[in-house]
Amino acid sequence: MTDEGGARALAEASDLGVGPLGMVSNIWSHQLDAGTPLAALVARAANAGARVVELRQGALGKFEDGYRLPDVAGLAAVAAATPQVRFIPAFEVPFLDDGIDPEHPSFAGGRALAMAVAGGEVPHLRLVDLETSTDALAASGAGLARLARLMAEVDGLLSVEHARQGWRPLWRAFVAARQRLGKRAAALRLCVDPCNLSWLAADDADPAHLIETLSPADVGMIHCKQHIDGTLQPTVGPGALDWRRLLRTVGAHHPTAPFLFEMASNPRVWEYLRESLDYLQGLGISDN
Repeated sequence: MTDEGGARALAEASDLGVGPLGMVSNIWSHQLDAGTPLAALVARAANAGARVVELRQGALGKFEDGYRLPDVAGLAAVAAATPQVRFIPAFEVPFLDDGIDPEHPSFAGGRALAMAVAGGEVPHLRLVDLETSTDALAASGAGLARLARLMAEVDGLLSVEHARQGWRPLWRAFVAARQRLGKRAAALRLCVDPCNLSWLAADDADPAHLIETLSPADVGMIHCKQHIDGTLQPTVGPGALDWRRLLRTVGAHHPTAPFLFEMASNPRVWEYLRESLDYLQGLGISDN
């Protein structure tokens, strides 16, 4: 299997029965560290058939500073050069802390970037909280609602990802924040990552069952990756997650949500992308 074959992978995967395919830029961390320009990687993804790219903080190449804050103008130029791709900035912000300041540099930078790269699409920002401990977490949703309201003010969306805190604390904060948002509740969405759920399986829901319980209006995007014994894999293949069941569930309940690959970065990323799609297509899920 050639690397160039991998470059056509996403364009050939229209029978997966899930939403627009794409990837998160941290899948290219190896390439970025080796000096490959982000613009070249985005262009190659577009040629591969990617329709969505998450611009992940820490994996933006020369387009972020020493504090990992974005070069908004530079990234806007990258986005303008690939108008067939939808861009979603993804930043680390402690949104589960009810005292979160909306001037938090990563949120302010991510929000500005979301507006700059939106093109003709709705500005969309994803956040992940890698700081707030479960013990310190408040479920009032006040801080999260504050951030979502700022995205709503620019007719945008805010998607939040469950991470170290697990699903249930995030869900409580999500519901509380939506109640605070009132008529603007739809501006707040979820980034569903079945792999994260699986890592926290001791105290969280079965990923496929959970996806079934969410309404389409709850979900901003879905991440696709695999782990074996807690180690993130460079391909999506056999492992802890039952992707046959997950694909059927996603196709049945969330067929329009962006479906984004976020495997471990590797020098053979394009080849491994092709292998991952071959695996998923071989699961017999085209009847979604």
